[in-house]
Amino acid sequence: AMWEVWMPLMLLGSLAMLSNSIEVDDEKANIYYVSAIGGWYLLSRFGFLVLGPLGLGMNPNAAVTTAWILTALVLLALGFAADRIQLRLASFAVLFSTVLKIVFVDLAKTDQAIKVVILMLLGLVMLGGGYWYIHHRPGAGPQAPAT
Repeated sequence: AMWEVWMPLMLLGSLAMLSNSIEVDDEKANIYYVSAIGGWYLLSRFGFLVLGPLGLGMNPNAAVTTAWILTALVLLALGFAADRIQLRLASFAVLFSTVLKIVFVDLAKTDQAIKVVILMLLGLVMLGGGYWYIHHRPGAGPQAPAT
């Protein structure tokens, strides 16, 4: 399947991006990154099995895309719940990879009008998600002016 070719590339790219993301004074930071990427791989396989042709009968690419979106949402929720920036950054890596997969794989053989509508909706969802994240991240409350 096509996603089996993309998955290792996305995993390696995400690890490279996350390893250089930010400096954290936490010895466990890399453990969170590796755990998130490993969970991404496992949830991708699980989503393919449950949602794909052997399970609910979805198109394999759509099943993997759905699993990736759910993985990104779970990582983001866990990142907020545990106050771990590493998990939130990993969720962004998964979401970024999902957007790339949607654009280059899922929409490759789609009619132009449908592509335009889907990409506009995807852009609106990303804008809304960015707005929500900025207002709900730790330390996003009103701050006193610097003196």
